[in-house]
This record gives sequence, structure tokens and C-alpha cells, in this order.
Amino acid sequence: MVKLFVAVDGHPASYAAAHHALFICGRKKDVQCKVTFCHAIDPSITIPAGVDGIYVDFLDSLKKEGNAVLNRCAELAKSYSNVEVDTVLAQGNAIQVILEHLKAGKFDMCVVGTHGRKGFQRFLLGSVAESVMREAHVPVIGVRISDEEIDAERSTANEEGAPEAKRARIGSSLEEHMRKGLQWHKHPLIVPFVSNPASEFATRSIDMLRSCLPAMCDVLHPPAVEFVVVDDRDAAHRAKPIDLSPLHVLSSFLRGKVGNGVDVSVRTIEVASDREHPSEVIARQLENAGAALMTTHGRSGIRRLISGSVAEAVLRQAPSCKPVVVVSDISFDWWKNHL
Repeated sequence: MVKLFVAVDGHPASYAAAHHALFICGRKKDVQCKVTFCHAIDPSITIPAGVDGIYVDFLDSLKKEGNAVLNRCAELAKSYSNVEVDTVLAQGNAIQVILEHLKAGKFDMCVVGTHGRKGFQRFLLGSVAESVMREAHVPVIGVRISDEEIDAERSTANEEGAPEAKRARIGSSLEEHMRKGLQWHKHPLIVPFVSNPASEFATRSIDMLRSCLPAMCDVLHPPAVEFVVVDDRDAAHRAKPIDLSPLHVLSSFLRGKVGNGVDVSVRTIEVASDREHPSEVIARQLENAGAALMTTHGRSGIRRLISGSVAEAVLRQAPSCKPVVVVSDISFDWWKNHL
């Protein structure tokens, strides 16, 4: 049985995550799947001190909203004959709730939506998806729909005198984004590299990919896998070609594991400008890809705030509903023991 955990909060991105989880199950019709939808209520974020008198009513309201979100997700699964659904309404910090349930439930994968916040707002509010990606012991699929896109849809639909059909465009447009994102089996799976594949830093990533890529191809069924090396060196250093031999070795290994049905290739892309971040280059590549698979080494604390994570940055900039699959150092240990 394949067990997927999907964190949902009622934002359209979380419904996109639900669609992606169910799509994975739909591609494995001969395998029984169990999808757990989890909604976390954290009233401490919104209830100020000294208002205990309204706490119960407010908590009941949050529970009602949470159950509505879970029921909608369960409805989406009804058309999948091989899917068993479980719903969890939990109370507490969303990140801790997700991580605790992932550990307790022995899940194979986590799927989570993100709002795509950037800059100072993300610094203040953080991101549940990014925290889960760094700390989860299983691979995490992140799916983005930005608040800006949703606000733009609402602004158009709420114009004075807009007919009901125009207002309904919000839902239909977002659904279209979701359908376009469910193209894993029609477009390549890209595996980006920013560091030199032959460097000592990249050795860990190569090992991680060797362990997880064959299984991920079995889950995603991509027609091709493209190793994309993003060359962000300055012009003076580009005269010396990047050593791609570790990726060619990995490509041969992958071909032997997945057979001739999946085309495997290696290519290099140069960063065009000093002002362009490698994550922007990768996000553009996702436009014509089915998904991206990235490794992350789980920076935390001040080092992460200064250096950031390319995987997290790609998720924040990815096209709507295009999935970014992240395998961290922590989940790499899971792959080695589980597969």
C-alpha cells in the first residue's frame, strides 16, 4: 500500500496539493493507496490574550471550517477506486502537527501547498511548506499557487456589475491551473544542479539521487529525466568546462533501472545575468517540464536566512501547480532504509 499525507488549510494551493496526491494514486491503479488529509487548527495565532469568554465559540468555528475543508478533499477522492481516505482535524502548530503525524503514520510521501510568499512577508510569517521540506523524514512534494494570482482573479471577478458567470471564473481558472499542473506523465522530470556535479559538495546529492530517482520515476512515470546543470560562474571561469561525468554515470545507472521507456539526458544552462538567481533559471525550466526533483541539505538557523535554499526559492517561484519534489538529508536516510 502507498500512503500519502496531504496537509490542507483551505487555500487553493492546498486543494492543488490534494489533486496532485490523488493523481499519483490514479497513475498506480493496480496498487491500493491511502491518502490522509490533515487540517491543523492553531487558535493561538488569532486569539488575543484575555478573551477566554469567546474562545469556545471561536474554536468551534475553526473546527467547522476545518471539517468543511477536509470534506471537500474527501469528495475529490471519490472517483478513485483504489484510494482509501482518512481525515484528521488536529489542534496545534501546523508544522509540528504535520511532522508528528508523518512520523507516527509511516507515510511514503507528503504533499503540501504553499502560498508563494516572498521577501519580508515570508521572513515574518515563514512557510509551512518550506519548514516541512527541511524537517520531514519523507520526500515532500510542494505545490504553489501565489496569493497575488488569486487576488488578481478576485479583483477581476468582483468588478462592479460583474455577472455571476464572471465571478465563477475564479474557481474555473484555478481548476485550469491545477489541470495543467497534472502533466507529470507527459513532460520531463527535471533534476537541477547548481553546484559543479564533480565537486565534493555535490557528492551527497549524487548519492541521494542514486537512491531515490528510480523509485521516483516509478511514482511519477515521466517520459524523460533531464539533469539540468545551472552554470552561475562568472565569464572568467566559464572558459573551463564543467565536469559532467558524475551525471553521465548517474544517467547510465538510471537507464539500467528504469529501462528504455524513459529518456535520460544531461544539459547545461548558463545564468544570463549577475542579477539572476539560479532559482529563477530553474523555475523557468519548469514551464515546459512536468515536475522538478531537487535535493536540499537542510540548512537551518542564521545560515539558512543568509544563504537560503535553492530548492525553497524554486518552490516560491515555480509556475502555478507545477510540483517541486524535495529530498532532504533527513529523508535520504528514509530512502536508504525504506527502498
